[in-house]
Amino acid sequence: PPAARRRLDEAGVTLDEVPIDATGRLDLSAALARLGERGILSVLAEPGPILGGALRDAGLVDRLVVHVALDLGAGGVRLPVGTEGWQVERLGGAGTDLVLHLRPSAAPCTSTATRTESKET
Repeated sequence: PPAARRRLDEAGVTLDEVPIDATGRLDLSAALARLGERGILSVLAEPGPILGGALRDAGLVDRLVVHVALDLGAGGVRLPVGTEGWQVERLGGAGTDLVLHLRPSAAPCTSTATRTESKET
């Protein structure tokens, strides 16, 4: 609505219109291109499955950082750390969470990793 747009403008918020794509959804490539025109060259997204999948499918994701909450127990946990088209860049931890840094790969990645304990210094 015009009144809401006016209030946002008065508050110093920059609004920009971005086209929709053939499916009727926001054209994500156009939206990120518009941000690039404004000098915003990196975006951190914490999307749900729909937006995350749309960003991935459009080829707009250059890195995934996945936090996995684990209770490792005595026997450890075997986890797949890559999915088709992604490879592990770095594997680490934050507290008791496993943190996977993934990047797109030219070939499908089928690697797995086993983590049985976490030692922090």
